[in-house]
Amino acid sequence: MRWALLGSAGVAALGIVLSGARAQYITQFFPEGLFGPGDNLGVTVRSRARPETDFQGIHAGGFLIQPRLGEAMGYDNNTNGAARGKGSALFDTTASVALNSLWSRNAFGAYVSVDDQRYPAQSRQNQTDWTMAIGGAVDIGRDRLTAGYSHLALHQTARTLDSPQLDAPGAFSVDTLRTDATLRSGRFTIIPAFTVTDYRFAGVSIAGVPATQAPRDRVEFESSLTLRYEVAPLRSLVLALRETEIHHTEAPSGIPSTDSHGMTLLAGIDFAPSAVWRVSALAGVQARTYASSAYSNDVAPVAEFKLVWQPTGLTTVTGTLDRRIEDAAEEGFISYTLTSVRLSVDHELRRDILLGAHADYDNLAYNHGGGTSVFAGGGASVTWLTNRNLHVTGSFEHMTKTARGGNYGDDTLMLKLNLGL
Repeated sequence: MRWALLGSAGVAALGIVLSGARAQYITQFFPEGLFGPGDNLGVTVRSRARPETDFQGIHAGGFLIQPRLGEAMGYDNNTNGAARGKGSALFDTTASVALNSLWSRNAFGAYVSVDDQRYPAQSRQNQTDWTMAIGGAVDIGRDRLTAGYSHLALHQTARTLDSPQLDAPGAFSVDTLRTDATLRSGRFTIIPAFTVTDYRFAGVSIAGVPATQAPRDRVEFESSLTLRYEVAPLRSLVLALRETEIHHTEAPSGIPSTDSHGMTLLAGIDFAPSAVWRVSALAGVQARTYASSAYSNDVAPVAEFKLVWQPTGLTTVTGTLDRRIEDAAEEGFISYTLTSVRLSVDHELRRDILLGAHADYDNLAYNHGGGTSVFAGGGASVTWLTNRNLHVTGSFEHMTKTARGGNYGDDTLMLKLNLGL
């Protein structure tokens, strides 16, 4: 049941991950904060079980159904991400339903969500996103075969990393089909995987001029092989090799093709010497070659680092570093090297009161002489776990962008009611 809960939470996060940057490798290779009692190794303030206030879900035979409803209200002082931004009140309505099997062997899960954002004073910035995912697993002895499909209908805005200066949100969709196998032999685990991802972008408006995003339409084929050796619980070694083919389906005629072939090699360790410290680290190299000789190859050292410090059972401090090559969204640029740094602090003031604060830094260094964009910011939140059906969160977020296209700041203050069964 605990893993089913974690699984549905992971699917819920999928839309957020893909609307910004790609999913991190560490979260794929190593388990996140484990779910359970607070004195268990690897359990954080946020992942701790709280039976008296956790949403329980609805048991239906061998399945757990988890309906959620959220209503948030607040103010955003820069809805259009411009140097002279336009502010508006913000009403954000979210709803989701997750279905997970509770079987001792094999698994099935499905998830649907919707997120509607309304700006009364800037109605052009209104947007509605929705996601769905379905997947299952078959256990054969100690091995497991899995397959899943997800569809994400999202929007990019002028405040999205590496986005053009859009006048209004631009719609795009992401369809992903993934299959993998987890093969265990003693302490060794081998994970071959194959993923196909299809991106489709609708037209947008930039500085009042309609613009096509069709050249960004693409299909990505990714195959990977991961070897993990478990030295002890929460102590693992990993070696991973990934190969990626990117094919642009609407490439303009007369322009050199940006289709590419990439390879990523990573080696790492996940180490928890005690309940106080946990270190997850991956390092390697990423290389990309292009179908057209008009573009030089991209080669960069890449790394991911995550440090979790829990000085007491009531406080969790998490720091992350992430560096990798990504596709560029802005016209005229091919790719960029992203360096992201995160620092967050979660504190359990009381059993039902959680405090949070974070600081973020993203540096986008465009390859082939494209310049640099920097996003920096942070925020704080307080969550009241009222009971098993209601959680209340107040939050403040600040973000600044420094880039060749102009600088701006954005502040958002929100109060959200989360309802669940």
